[in-house]
Amino acid sequence: MIDLALDTTGDIDAFAAGGAWISGLRRVAQELKIRLLTHLGEYFLDTRFGLDWTDWLSRKASSSLLREIEVTISREILATSGVTRIAERVTATFEVATRTIRIGFSCYASEEDEGVIVGTIEGVHPGALLVILLDPTGAIIA
Repeated sequence: MIDLALDTTGDIDAFAAGGAWISGLRRVAQELKIRLLTHLGEYFLDTRFGLDWTDWLSRKASSSLLREIEVTISREILATSGVTRIAERVTATFEVATRTIRIGFSCYASEEDEGVIVGTIEGVHPGALLVILLDPTGAIIA
């Protein structure tokens, strides 16, 4: 499967290495990043698509909230085309002093090439979420 390469702002990257088309681990990582950053209701053609970051980051931190986030993120990762399974359990922690949420995960992806994608999500409010996805060598791929 191939897809258009997006730059760090989410625009089509016409100057991407190898052209504007991507495949393999890079494509899987890009799709995963899009899925994880889309807010619930943001996509006008399907308002059920996305994650409820606004609700999660406005609620008081609790073990049940962290578990809900872990389960929902796990489902979203597994729903990404090219992801075959989760390598390490999704973990969510909340730093009360800074109201920062941190989510870590790794998953196996198999398309044209196989590998592990290691991900971190961090943020203090829905408009300031950072997602970093790394390949097995530690290089940023999305």
